[in-house]
Order: sequence, then C-alpha cells, then structure tokens
Amino acid sequence: MGSLELIAESRRLAILRCLAEINGHMINASVMLTILPTWGFVEIPTTVENDYIWLAEQGLIKCDDELDVMIATLTKRGLYVSKGLAKCKGVSTPSPD
Repeated sequence: MGSLELIAESRRLAILRCLAEINGHMINASVMLTILPTWGFVEIPTTVENDYIWLAEQGLIKCDDELDVMIATLTKRGLYVSKGLAKCKGVSTPSPD
C-alpha cells in the first residue's frame, strides 16, 4: 500500500472521529475543511467532498447536498468504525487509548 492510500485512510478516520465528537454527529464539508488541519490534514474542498462520497458508499455516513454544501451525518456503523469496534477497508483503525 502506498503512502497516499495510508494518508487517505487516516484522513477518513479523522473525519469519522470529528463527526463522532460533534453533538448531532453532523458537519458540512466546508466546516470539516477548517477542522481537519487540527488533526494534521490540510486539504482542498474536493478531497473532503470525495471522502464524504466514499464514506457514504461504505455506509459510514449519510451525505446530503443542500444549497451546494455537502452535509455528512454519522451512521451507527460509522460510529463503530470511528471507535475501533468495527473495521472498514479503506479507513484506518484507531490506536488504543
């Protein structure tokens, strides 16, 4: 596996963990773009939007496109993956606390 895929897996986990920490488990893509640097990821809007689409295809989030802004809502499976209680190929597994 290449370094770009490892970075993508880590970024997807960071997105899930951000959603898990937010009350309501919902964040739009533009807000996520401002949060990701605190997790060590500086990205462009299309990267976050593509991750939202990919995570939705895996059933880890629900993705709505309202007024040209993508909004992600964490699913129960996404919550389990964010906590390391379930695994999903393409998403890093969190380190034990």
